[in-house]
Amino acid sequence: MFKKREFEVLKGLLAAGLATMAASSGAVGLLTNSGFENNSVVVPNGGYVTVGAGSSAITGWTVGGVSVDLIQGNYNAISNISVDLAGTPGPGSVSQSFNATAGYTYTLDWDIANNGGSANSLVVTLGEKTLTYSPSNPSYHASFSWMAPLTKSYLVTFASTDSNNSGAVIDNAVLTAVPEVGTMAMSLAGLGVLCFVARRRRG
Repeated sequence: MFKKREFEVLKGLLAAGLATMAASSGAVGLLTNSGFENNSVVVPNGGYVTVGAGSSAITGWTVGGVSVDLIQGNYNAISNISVDLAGTPGPGSVSQSFNATAGYTYTLDWDIANNGGSANSLVVTLGEKTLTYSPSNPSYHASFSWMAPLTKSYLVTFASTDSNNSGAVIDNAVLTAVPEVGTMAMSLAGLGVLCFVARRRRG
């Protein structure tokens, strides 16, 4: 027969398991500096700062291509500081790695706009899935999902195809994860059985 202390421990394990699943259900974003507000350079209000490839000025993000511009209060910035992927000159890209779990579905949400000129496209990659979007004014929200086949590190990448100093603008990039439905159900069922057995033995 289970003692009261052992039963309380099992109840704690069940609660912890539920909390873990809730945390992995997409409530917490997986990307650092999702809004591009945390940078080692000062972006003047109404102006821009060019960040070259390889720079670590945008916390959490790696700049690729030629360059990108951090913009604020002008150039169709979306909210506070945004990233103009066309750069000065460009084009450029920003990417960030994340640790994925096999069977989890990852959803990437972000806002997209067009910083004038003849912006052609924004190429977005999440893990092994790549889609192309058309920048426009006013800005709009975009999103797509992908299921990780393996437990490993993958990349989120936003890249521009424009090199005319005006192009795709991005902001508010948020990545969330949801476990595979079967995996979550089996885990909850297992924890529930443990609690049920403990209660029966205690009685």
